[in-house]
Amino acid sequence: MDVAAVLLAGGRSVRMGRDKPLLEIAGETLVERHVRQLRAIGVHNIVLVSNAANRRAICEHTELQTMVQRGHGMSAAVRTGLDAASGFDAVFLVCVNDLILDEDYGALGRTTVEEGLVIPTGRLDRVFHGGMLQLAGDEVRGIVEKPDGGCPAGAVANIMIHRVAGARTIRDLRNRLRSACEYEAAINAMIAAGLRTLAVPVAFWLAIKNLEDYMEAERRLSRNPGEALRTA
Repeated sequence: MDVAAVLLAGGRSVRMGRDKPLLEIAGETLVERHVRQLRAIGVHNIVLVSNAANRRAICEHTELQTMVQRGHGMSAAVRTGLDAASGFDAVFLVCVNDLILDEDYGALGRTTVEEGLVIPTGRLDRVFHGGMLQLAGDEVRGIVEKPDGGCPAGAVANIMIHRVAGARTIRDLRNRLRSACEYEAAINAMIAAGLRTLAVPVAFWLAIKNLEDYMEAERRLSRNPGEALRTA
């Protein structure tokens, strides 16, 4: 399959206090880490979506094609990236502050559907203020985005490294986002209409939201950028 990737790096990093895409973990920035992992599984067509404020700094650290997102929020960033990465059989949609291992990226690359979606996931060991998946076996029945009080411990996280496969599926998603539909609402509507969506468990995941998350990622990944410390 002819596969592309869109790196979503346009967040405002309000909780972090500094721009997250250029944070370094184990000697590489978050952008560099994802680029390395994607290229290792054969994905070389990569575009990056920034915001107007961080585009210049990002461009100084990468040779990637960089687009300024049109509109606000993640849905606008995804729409901007999909418009730039047209004509591919599959597209990875990657939030740069979601970190997984090299082996987990490999599992995502091997888990393919002709028309559908593949989402990595892991069990939450604490309350997480993000999204979670509703599952039936390994089939995703829906995404619950930022429920009141957060996603509880024991729920399965919606890790934003989504692999969208099939020209029809990519086109449908792009059209829904162009009509101002929120990303998760668009995916839920597509699942309700019969889109096959698979959940793939990962060995390690950490979402960098704030300084404490960053320090934890550095501690757990500092020995090797592709291997988490299992003793933590």
